[in-house]
Amino acid sequence: MSSAPLRIAFMGSPEIAVTVLEALLAAGHDVVAVYSQPPRVAGRGKKLRPTPVHAFADDRGLEVRTPNSLRNADAQAAFDALALDAAVVVAYGLILPQAVLDAPRLGCLNMHASCLPRWRGAAPIQRAIMAGDSETGVDAMLMEAGLDTGPVLASARTAIGPGDTAGSVHDRLAELAAELAPRALAGLADGSLTPKPQPDTGETYAHKLSAADQAIDWTRGAAEIDAQIRGLSPAPGAYCHWAETEAAAPVRLKLLLSEQASGEAGAAPGTVLSDDLRVACGDDGRAVRLLRLQKPGGKPMDAVDFLRGTVIEPGQRLQSVPYIRRAEAADFDRIIAVTDLAFGQDLEGRVIRQLVADNEDMLSLVTVLNGEIVGHIQFYPVWVDGAKRACGLGPVSVVPALQKTGLGSAMIREGIGILRRRKACQIMFLLGHAEYYPRFGFKPEIGAQFDSPWESPNFMAKPLRDGAPEAGTLTFPAAFDQS
Repeated sequence: MSSAPLRIAFMGSPEIAVTVLEALLAAGHDVVAVYSQPPRVAGRGKKLRPTPVHAFADDRGLEVRTPNSLRNADAQAAFDALALDAAVVVAYGLILPQAVLDAPRLGCLNMHASCLPRWRGAAPIQRAIMAGDSETGVDAMLMEAGLDTGPVLASARTAIGPGDTAGSVHDRLAELAAELAPRALAGLADGSLTPKPQPDTGETYAHKLSAADQAIDWTRGAAEIDAQIRGLSPAPGAYCHWAETEAAAPVRLKLLLSEQASGEAGAAPGTVLSDDLRVACGDDGRAVRLLRLQKPGGKPMDAVDFLRGTVIEPGQRLQSVPYIRRAEAADFDRIIAVTDLAFGQDLEGRVIRQLVADNEDMLSLVTVLNGEIVGHIQFYPVWVDGAKRACGLGPVSVVPALQKTGLGSAMIREGIGILRRRKACQIMFLLGHAEYYPRFGFKPEIGAQFDSPWESPNFMAKPLRDGAPEAGTLTFPAAFDQS
């Protein structure tokens, strides 16, 4: 499908976007500006490195713009001044405000790498493989204010095979997107394609990948572990720990390719079953065979080559990695067990049950190792002068075997990151009371009054941001009324 050249801006950052930009140029469109993420420090030399789209555009002599945000008036005015027919967006990485969406005559066309409404969000390719999906694709979508919620103009699909990785699927989707984008843009311009609303059902969200996604837990099933390994390959990579001897320090093994295999009944999860690196999983009698691995500081290697320089014998154990995730109501009994074990006291279950319920005002995290909860932490809002102005941190519970390993600090960092992304509070506080921290000798009352709560001897407060109010009323959620 061909059409008259359009005056367009291209907005994208990673490699998958380069193929689309190249296709739009080949179709004859007038790309008057390319928007991409700002260059980032990368490599051992710590030099600024432009995105793949930025580098490609420079080579073609195109104007490149790298604003940190499009929310300010100057950036929006500069975009509007381009007098665009359309903007094409491919994994740009910045939110487009309504003023930007409304500026082009035909709107903004987003090439999204999933079968919408499934896997809206930041990591659709990886999430599709990790979830065991049999198909994915590219949707050409007219953008609106919601996250990947706009009507779809055209689609292309590809199967996900048992040997596919995020890398192989990415490459196929890049080719599909390069073919689809000019066709969708032409159909939008001449009216031959009609945008269709996305289905009302089937929505899933492709959360941004975190360190918890990389951690292998061998107590999970073989299908789940295999999908995790392939979905995170080649980057960021799933990993486990392995020690050559019991006395040796464990090293991190990055696992980059695998396949499902038969196991041995009764084998403990993580046990190496054979010379070809079959590893027992949590579903008895099932295993994964590791096909490609990487040691710290080394290159990715096929298993055959890897084993020439590294001896991993049958009977050895590959260790699961602790990972932090949000707690669920089904975790309740195990949370009580770990907090009892860590604190040697009978905690009030009513509080924890409410904290792990679906409540946006409260956040509860757990650390999982070998299928067992080994750490728990909870955050809750504190109201000052009638508004949520701070956040309290409840007990940091870690089983004795993992205390002094930094696990508690890791859970605190993860929780702070989540709450800051939510913009849930201005300040973070560490707060203790008699129910959980007997050494503080303090149990707050609902609506407790303090002239200056941040300096009260009964209130352990550690501001992590500036702007603490000078005084106010400190009120605890009703969940903490233990009377």
